Amino acid sequence: MLVVLSVIVLFSSTSLAHLCLVQPPQRGGFDISKPGALACYQPDAPCGDAPATAPTVTVRQGSSYTVLLQQNVNHFNAGWRGHIDIAWAMTPNATDDDFTVVQVIPDFWAHMKDTQTNFSVAVRVPDVPCTHCVLRARYVSNKPTEPIFHQCTDVAVKQSQPLYNGRLFAIQQSDPFGDDRSGSAPARLVEVFPAGTTYPSAYLDNFALSEGLVAANAALQRLYFVGESYSDLSYDLPASTLYTFDVQASIFVAQGVLKRPANVQWTALLRDPSAAANDASLLIIGQQAWDNQTFSYAIWRVSAAGLLSGPLVSSPANDSMVNFMWATMDDQQNVYVLSADENAHGVQDALLYTLNVKTGVSSAVFLAGTVWTVTAVHWLPGSNQTSLLAVSPGPPPKLSQYESVPWSLVSIDPASGVISPTNTSVGSFAPYYGGNVYGGLTESLSLLHVFTQGETGGSDLYATNATGSSAWVTSLQRGVNNIMSLTNFVYLRPSS
Repeated sequence: MLVVLSVIVLFSSTSLAHLCLVQPPQRGGFDISKPGALACYQPDAPCGDAPATAPTVTVRQGSSYTVLLQQNVNHFNAGWRGHIDIAWAMTPNATDDDFTVVQVIPDFWAHMKDTQTNFSVAVRVPDVPCTHCVLRARYVSNKPTEPIFHQCTDVAVKQSQPLYNGRLFAIQQSDPFGDDRSGSAPARLVEVFPAGTTYPSAYLDNFALSEGLVAANAALQRLYFVGESYSDLSYDLPASTLYTFDVQASIFVAQGVLKRPANVQWTALLRDPSAAANDASLLIIGQQAWDNQTFSYAIWRVSAAGLLSGPLVSSPANDSMVNFMWATMDDQQNVYVLSADENAHGVQDALLYTLNVKTGVSSAVFLAGTVWTVTAVHWLPGSNQTSLLAVSPGPPPKLSQYESVPWSLVSIDPASGVISPTNTSVGSFAPYYGGNVYGGLTESLSLLHVFTQGETGGSDLYATNATGSSAWVTSLQRGVNNIMSLTNFVYLRPSS
């Protein structure tokens, strides 16, 4: 993925140089003070004429690392577009055959050869430790009068602890309101990792599942969904049947119909982290409209058979923060509901509700979207003070959806609404907010999130934690894992 950080147009009577590697710094040092700088001219494969040195940078295996480089002179070829690529080799004295390309950036027509363009490119670090690896950047212009330009740097890759040990699932389903409602293209459960498999016996031949109504029970190794049969689906009525998926048996079972109270729409399904291991009950959150202007959130308990009891707690009525975004729960039976302002434009302000299902007490704090925009929150256990985690690109970017911006891991204080950055930068991605994972905080306290590459449209799953680690997990841009066909990403922790 790439983001053009700056474009500086200068003029020069001669042009020798074409590519410089800034971070990690290239062998022999770089000079980007002018176009045609000699340090950026290395035409000899595979690394130019600068010798290998001791590694200058150490990175974690399997993580995401942001490479900074400059196309020092533009050699766009109108008949055959060139590219910049980035590759790894696992030996310091590498030949061309030793390199594996991990990222490709299309060349662009600058219409001025002496245009210095900086690129920020997130690449995946090899998933094996290496005491002395080589990272190479090349500019392949495909212009017959120009060679291939090379830069290399020496890097150490150190072993890291796994950020997850569970399994990630998603639902792939056909359009329930399309022309074909016969069930010939059934919904199915996809295991995104570690197996990357589908479950033929888990087909929901005539059913569709509601997006957002999903929960996981690690002790019982079950997933929970709300859906409806195609024949009963309606534009006028929401889905209301509770289903469980037994992971070990690979079967869906309809548990019962959730009988909605008047004027209630279901918004979230939660597993109580304080419940006993063999407790199959759930909590369900509903948004209840009181009139055309006001609403409140309420929480009911759902038995294993789908029977409701409650409401256990309700929020104060509100007339503007109506856009439900996310819900999570801590081990003190506090449910946190994130709801955004539908009347704010150009910024996403929100309320963070705290609803305690044991005491029936509720409160809310304001989250300003002018500095950090969040669309999901995840309870972080084990801290002295209750804290929620989220990923954020900062304020809503004034960019198109195809451009990339830097994302960070942030923490939210539910008592004050203060949002603070952690020391973890995830990388540069498109401002796409739909990559949240239900139950996405893993047992190692790493947050799973799907990010979209602004320029290519590809999507990748990352695991990020507050200690500074951000690791690529898997690509979601091909085959059954195409991001546009998957919903309800849900993480199932190991049973013990």
